[in-house]
Amino acid sequence: MSESRYDEFVDSLKELPLSVWKATPCESISWKLLKPFSNSWEFGHFASLFVALGLNDYATIGKAEVGYWPKIVPEMSPYIDPANPLELIDILRPLFTNERLGQKKVKRLEMFARSALCSRVWGSTAPAIASEFTDIRIQLGKTMNQKPTDETIALAIKCLAFALLMVDEVSFDYGAIPVPVDSRIRCLSARLGLPNADEDTERLRWAGASSNS
Repeated sequence: MSESRYDEFVDSLKELPLSVWKATPCESISWKLLKPFSNSWEFGHFASLFVALGLNDYATIGKAEVGYWPKIVPEMSPYIDPANPLELIDILRPLFTNERLGQKKVKRLEMFARSALCSRVWGSTAPAIASEFTDIRIQLGKTMNQKPTDETIALAIKCLAFALLMVDEVSFDYGAIPVPVDSRIRCLSARLGLPNADEDTERLRWAGASSNS
């Protein structure tokens, strides 16, 4: 019964028109808050900012849509484009310090902002990043000493995808974005009556659903 409910759910996703799929990212609070930066910052600078924010979208006070993005982004100015990646540390450190696990988040910020990968993204164009999208995901995991499939890496790569979509760059491999296995995914599986599964199994389950949609 649970598998049939899962199949019915996936079939219903297939029926959604392309316009709905295209509009979905625009409804994200991170998209709405970061969109002004895409218009005023150089693309690589903006993409680096978005990734840095995505890397620390965890252990938030309440849901991230309420307790993270709306608290962090409005404290930054979209009109002052930093000159180099290290300025991201100066901008974001005071904001992350007040977060839950603040010191750890500051350390993660510094690890990324000082990395060769951040410098690479910082100096890149949208088409260049799109062509290197899969490799950037792999390198981000290595930079942060994490698996490329870890939830925070998946969220950061989703943010990079959003940055590309904001400037109408669509020629990248969406399949390179791993499904973040968070409480929402597990709740959906439970509501569909699917058996509890480990993280890798859960990811494969929903990766298959997204690839068929």
